[in-house]
Amino acid sequence: MIRKLKAVIALFILAAVVYGGWLVYPHANKNVHHPADKLVAKTTDDFRVIRVVDGDTIVVAIDHAPHTIRLIGINTPETVKPNSPVECFGPEASKRTKELLTDKIVRLEADPSQDNEDKYHRELRFVFLGNENVNESLVRDGYAHEYTYKHPYAYQTEFRADQKVAKKNKLGLWGACP
Repeated sequence: MIRKLKAVIALFILAAVVYGGWLVYPHANKNVHHPADKLVAKTTDDFRVIRVVDGDTIVVAIDHAPHTIRLIGINTPETVKPNSPVECFGPEASKRTKELLTDKIVRLEADPSQDNEDKYHRELRFVFLGNENVNESLVRDGYAHEYTYKHPYAYQTEFRADQKVAKKNKLGLWGACP
């Protein structure tokens, strides 16, 4: 009898936790940011990086759901593109982005001159860690190429100047790849 009572209580507690968790994490309203997404974030534009896909793509928690972000203005050598070989300096670029952003709180900035998403439905954003433009630092340190898709973007002049210096000094991919 006591065993059955304990089992019923355990099931009741489990059901309460599951149901309570569903209420705490609203899924329907995409405009509401869940507090767990922001951790110690200071604004609603600050989000936790939950995964780094490769050197120029990350996943952040928004509305307690994963959103894939493609960094504007850069392109890193491929490491995970289907049916493509791993490119020179790709693993290093991915590793650097992981070092910079894994489990960090970042600020995302859209650029009105760019589309909101790319053809793979990744949101296009500049990513800031504190005051540091991560997109730009990856170009400056030789982990990424400056990349303009269709239209000039907000920091294009700076990115191109950074790439010129990185190339001249053979930083990162500029010294490692033919």
